[in-house]
Amino acid sequence: MIEDRFSALKNDVSKESKNRYESVEHLKNCLENDFPKLQEVVKTEGIEREDNDQQVKQKVDEEI
Repeated sequence: MIEDRFSALKNDVSKESKNRYESVEHLKNCLENDFPKLQEVVKTEGIEREDNDQQVKQKVDEEI
């Protein structure tokens, strides 16, 4: 009976360990792949916004 209970607990711990490992790997994948891509998109949008601001400023200066 003790061995059966030990075996069941060992299986539960193994499953939880596997789930946690997969979660850590998924998080690691996000940090290495997805977030740099998002940072690049944000950076690109910032540059585009600055360019548009410059164009608006030039048109305003021309109109004045």
